[in-house]
Amino acid sequence: MGEVYRARDPKLGRDVAIKILRGDSASEPGARARFEREARTVAALNHPQIVTIHEIAQVDGRDFIVMELVPGESLDRLIPKRGLTVEQATDYAAQIAAALETAHCAGVVHRDIKPANVMVSNEGQVKVLDFGLAKLLDRVDPSATIATAPLVTEAGAVIGTVAYMSPEQARGKSVDKRSDIWAFGCVLYEMLTGRRAFPGETLSDTIVSILERSPEWAALPSGTPAIVAKLLRRCLEKDPHKRLRDIGDARLDLEDSETGGRESIVIDARTPIRDVEFQRLTDVEGLKETPAISPDGRMVAFVAMVAGKRHIWIRLLAGGSTLQLTRDDVEHMHPRWAPDSSTLIYYTPPPTQSDDGTIWEIGALGGWPRRIINASGAGDISHDGQRIAFLQAAVDQVALVVCARDGSQPARVALLPGASYTFPRWAPDDRSVAIQHLGNASFDGHIDVVNLATGARHEVVKGTWLRGFAWLPDGSGLVYSSSRGSTLLYPPVFNLRVVQNDGSGDRQLTFGDLSYGQPDVHRSGKLVACRTVSHSDIWKFPVDGTPAENTARAVRVTKQTGQVQVPSVSPDEREIVFVSDTGGHSNLWVVRTDGTAMRPLTFEVDPAIAIGLPVWSPRGDWIAFVRSDHGQAATWGIRPDGSGLRQLAHGWGPCWSADGRWLYYWRLTGDARGIDRIPTDGGPAEFFVRTGEEICLPAISPDGATIFLAQGTGAGFRGWWGTDFLEFVRAHPPDSDVERLARAAGERLPARYPCIVISRDGRYLATSLVDGATTNIWVLPTAGGPMTPVTDFGDRSVLIVRSMSWSADSQHLYAAVAEIRTDIVLLDGLIGPLAGSATA
Repeated sequence: MGEVYRARDPKLGRDVAIKILRGDSASEPGARARFEREARTVAALNHPQIVTIHEIAQVDGRDFIVMELVPGESLDRLIPKRGLTVEQATDYAAQIAAALETAHCAGVVHRDIKPANVMVSNEGQVKVLDFGLAKLLDRVDPSATIATAPLVTEAGAVIGTVAYMSPEQARGKSVDKRSDIWAFGCVLYEMLTGRRAFPGETLSDTIVSILERSPEWAALPSGTPAIVAKLLRRCLEKDPHKRLRDIGDARLDLEDSETGGRESIVIDARTPIRDVEFQRLTDVEGLKETPAISPDGRMVAFVAMVAGKRHIWIRLLAGGSTLQLTRDDVEHMHPRWAPDSSTLIYYTPPPTQSDDGTIWEIGALGGWPRRIINASGAGDISHDGQRIAFLQAAVDQVALVVCARDGSQPARVALLPGASYTFPRWAPDDRSVAIQHLGNASFDGHIDVVNLATGARHEVVKGTWLRGFAWLPDGSGLVYSSSRGSTLLYPPVFNLRVVQNDGSGDRQLTFGDLSYGQPDVHRSGKLVACRTVSHSDIWKFPVDGTPAENTARAVRVTKQTGQVQVPSVSPDEREIVFVSDTGGHSNLWVVRTDGTAMRPLTFEVDPAIAIGLPVWSPRGDWIAFVRSDHGQAATWGIRPDGSGLRQLAHGWGPCWSADGRWLYYWRLTGDARGIDRIPTDGGPAEFFVRTGEEICLPAISPDGATIFLAQGTGAGFRGWWGTDFLEFVRAHPPDSDVERLARAAGERLPARYPCIVISRDGRYLATSLVDGATTNIWVLPTAGGPMTPVTDFGDRSVLIVRSMSWSADSQHLYAAVAEIRTDIVLLDGLIGPLAGSATA
């Protein structure tokens, strides 16, 4: 139906592929509709393994689709006579499965999966092409070969390409996603063996082979993993009721085959299942965090709030009341036990203008603390009780330092790249230290292990946001808290996972919409963690009263049991767009400002995709938002009626000019970091102003002459998000020189990247800041002056993250307020005792 050409897009300076509706097809009834349907189908399936549609248009009566150009070869040209290596075949197959998983989740069946419709880039990335059969199919070309003949869609006719079609297709029956799974199995078999699963010299021979014969299983290479061989048999079941039901299961099997997973997880009715004992260790309101279980297994230390300050507490696991260890008027954090359980160390962050905090030691029953050493972050005691490891700022890098137990003889063990680091953790054998950090200007968290003898480090975990980790008792791996699988962003849901030291065997331990973070593991396998329960709603706050009055007069807009985040109000203030996890996946929703007529705007179901930060255009015609696909974020746009969904820019933190003509965003590509802008009515993006390396979220003055930025600065130790200071600055492009308007300590950041929104009259910037155990809304005059609070939630555990939205008259702020409840919990049996474990 179409001819494909390579072309050049002069506006964006990129090579593209153009698919043109053939002249002989244009006269066929419905051909143009099928052509457009293909474009719309693919455009709705945004995934790294599916070719991207840029545009559909018509010139001189010829219809064409502008799509991503994939340099490389089609898979049918890459498969040698003896097949690909097992590693290559499973890698390509996993990528194909990921693409089909996205299509099937969106209700789309490809119906023509074959090697010729799979492109492999020069870097080994797979792209699934040609969704032309996904809805309606072409008529048969009498001259087509057995391998390429497409079959018609008329009632009672078979559909697909003969060599890869399922038995139900061959019989002319209706098809669903299981036909794609069959074709996927045919492609995987061909990649492994170099031959077709169901060969035949003629069309009739091929159909007979599909209906009556089995593949030659002996042709599979000897190195084929058992899990892959079993997967093939399930994909190629002739009875669709016995066939693999979900292509996502195939992807998981293939990914496990690459890491050796699942082979050791064989469970039958005779396998004893461990009971997991749950115990809640705290029972009062307020923030609790960073638990640490004593080596003798009798006590747990943790942090809780007292009069707005963090303090160290302990509790006996056998029961009884809690004991407060620290009582002065400064914050104390991150308790860690000594091996004999008689004392513990903790960290006191520095005053606002100081360079270093302090590591202290205190008795388990209290008493006067003893200063050990100045440090940039929290420390940990070695299992032999002789040394303390901690982090120290070192110009543009971070030093891992080890000192004697009394703070003497500090020695730099390794220099680490500049990033946002949290606390270190000694391995059970005391030969290495693990450290968690955030990637620069990304959402990826990392856990590295540093060899103390050599200073070499290797990465164990890389992925989504992390919230603490602990070593397994035998040192074979880590338990860590990760947002993997959560499609919410502000904040995500964190669950516990376990992984081996070489990165293999990664699996999830806890499930659901409760968060578990900051784990600590005893040598017996008992695990303590911080459990978080939350729900949120949109509230409308006045700004003209005292903070207490504004909080008391607030009006609740939504009434949800789950999560509602980052609202943005329409220009006429009749509706609000926001992110919600209603239905189990984050999507954009719209509700009237009186709380009625709530409706979905996007319909994402892929767990690898997350939605966030919607911003309504002042013209009311577009909503810009952030869409993260497999951790890669970009700014997308959608019309308020749900039409026009498309990627707008490879950037983050969108905001509009006051007239809606320009969309500004923080550029995610290129060497020079900065803010770009793109015209709403079409045209190339252009540079606006240079910024620092960290993500800066902009706000633009109504006249467009001034840009306001919220940016993190410093070495990267303060708070969970590793920012020493938060600065609010302004600049007048093209001049990149900035003027500081206000500054706050890094631990007051409620999320890693701060957000500011400018009032419609241009007089105030609004943001959210942590105040002890709660979060409040603060405003800053754009002309300069002190920051002042808008709300006062007192001792309530409240979280307000990312974007808010001003009312049309600049007299109110709409914000998503999350009510948070945290507790320290013990899970016994989640991790079994391990033989040969080191002393914790």
